[in-house]
Amino acid sequence: MRSRRVSRMRLVLVQILAQTRQTSPRASLDFSTVAAENISARSSASEIKLASRDCARKSWIRTSEPPIVLAVSNPLTTTGETLYLFSHLRRILLWTLLVPVFAGSAWSADTYIEKASPHKHCPLGGSAPARSKKAEENILKNRWRAPRPADFDNRVTTKALSRAVDDPTWSPKRAARIKGYVALVKANTDGEACNCGAKHSIDCDTHIAVVPDRASLGDRRKYVFVEVTPRIRELLAAQNPPIDWTSEALKKRLPGKRVDFEGWMFFDYQHKGAAVASHPVDPKGVNWRATCWEIHPVTSIQILGVF
Repeated sequence: MRSRRVSRMRLVLVQILAQTRQTSPRASLDFSTVAAENISARSSASEIKLASRDCARKSWIRTSEPPIVLAVSNPLTTTGETLYLFSHLRRILLWTLLVPVFAGSAWSADTYIEKASPHKHCPLGGSAPARSKKAEENILKNRWRAPRPADFDNRVTTKALSRAVDDPTWSPKRAARIKGYVALVKANTDGEACNCGAKHSIDCDTHIAVVPDRASLGDRRKYVFVEVTPRIRELLAAQNPPIDWTSEALKKRLPGKRVDFEGWMFFDYQHKGAAVASHPVDPKGVNWRATCWEIHPVTSIQILGVF
């Protein structure tokens, strides 16, 4: 009975996609089989891999729309290269297909198992005491479900975040989409509580500093931080072929480029004494960021180019 329901849902999804192709010139779909290592050399449009191994094994979708999970376009084109974790309308269609397939299986990332020794199990609350304020903060940091279109606060921009005053109406319950130039990429291997004290880069957050314009690349007081977390990284690495969001890979690809980031908002209180918005009087010059607000975790990365 369950297999029949799954089959019917897949059929409905295929019909919806077919109808979308006929009615919307922006959503033109062209299935093709492409070797992952040859994408950049062989394609001029985005090559997007469906996350479902069951229905799209070695299959790719060519589209001009934002991709479902990951898109990599020709780096020589004006669109640059694109990395996505879930898009908008098609995200809903994808979950329609994936929920019955992956329900109760590896799609739950509530407990993260370290990749490096000693392979500890890390809950959403990290190493903080249960029901403590720190545990609640860690749960927000460790969210792994992508935000829905209705979750986004369109008032949040890189320019707004880099101002000297925070907007009191911003909320960690909302998501944001910002564009800016990447000034810094590094793994935080200090052993954060949200990652249960892990110190190997594969099990740590990747900190990415973004500024609103190229002129601010060297000004730490303009830094807006976005962070890639181990849970999101693990979901991408589990795909076939795997997607590399390690700190090392992002450090090679992002610095100096103009990038679009999406993800959940988070206010990191522990940096109030180092952010211009919360620590404007700074005679000793200790400020190294614009605001305590972050995109944490990042759920989408799109490289727009260098201009």
